[in-house]
Amino acid sequence: MIKRVRLERDRAAEIYRELGLAELFRRLVVYRTQNGLLQMLRYLVVGAVAAVVDTGALLLLTHVLHVEVLTAGTISFALGTIVNYVLSVLWVFSRTAYPYVEMALFVLIGAAGLVVNDVVLWVCTQLLDMDVLWSKLVAIVVGFAWNFILRKIMFDRLGARMRRAADDRARALDRDAEPAA
Repeated sequence: MIKRVRLERDRAAEIYRELGLAELFRRLVVYRTQNGLLQMLRYLVVGAVAAVVDTGALLLLTHVLHVEVLTAGTISFALGTIVNYVLSVLWVFSRTAYPYVEMALFVLIGAAGLVVNDVVLWVCTQLLDMDVLWSKLVAIVVGFAWNFILRKIMFDRLGARMRRAADDRARALDRDAEPAA
């Protein structure tokens, strides 16, 4: 892991020397990447934005509109998940050739994340008598780890499986197109 980080650091320094700061910025921030460390850093940013939306909606719903905590937690989590999905697809993870399958997996992982979120909120607010904000912060930390690990595994495996299937189809078409000897 350390060797990989050093290689990436050296590569970034080389890009900076040869192409300048603007190109380094584009490669780190704008262009898609398969680099797991960079994906994790981007996912942290996406997660922070989604967490702000989620937490803000939770506080608005519970403190201003007086919605019950678990109902408010579910609604705010859904809003945060939508923000997370859109930003993750646009910026963090590579797209597959099957966006509906990708979205279905994202929803399934999100549904499992919702269960984790609501359980943590309930335990923290009901059993541990923690404030809603602190409970949400605990749920965010637990949920972040859960979501990143599952999404990374699922999307990387899905992408690899889809690429293999496409390669197999292309090879089969090439074999069928070859004239008989």
